[in-house]
Amino acid sequence: KLYRWHRECKHIIQKYNREMLRRNIAIMATVGAVVVWVTKISKDKRCYKKKRTWTTKFFRQRQRYGFYYTGLPILRLEDLRFRNYFRMNATQLEELLQLVAPRITRQFAIREPIEAGQRLCICLRYMYIRDIFYVFV
Repeated sequence: KLYRWHRECKHIIQKYNREMLRRNIAIMATVGAVVVWVTKISKDKRCYKKKRTWTTKFFRQRQRYGFYYTGLPILRLEDLRFRNYFRMNATQLEELLQLVAPRITRQFAIREPIEAGQRLCICLRYMYIRDIFYVFV
């Protein structure tokens, strides 16, 4: 009787150990799958550098050094030179700016945009230079 009881107990313990081994294997497989998944996701994510705007220090200081802020106010005082530079007087430039400013004004997104008056001056100067180029060619 004792031998039979010992065999039954041993059989129950072995059955319990097999069940626990199956559970441990299932848990380890799940943990392993999670680790592989997390590793894959972390590899898929790119390491981004801190985003920087692509303007140089000189262009960021255009309010201090730019022609629109330094040269144009002086040019407005001399009507003849202003007229030669833009092919219109200062009041006509202001009227034109009031007409086109809503269409050429940009929204502030990543970096500070060029304001409407400066855009208009660049455009007028470019058109004047282009006309001179076509005359000489």
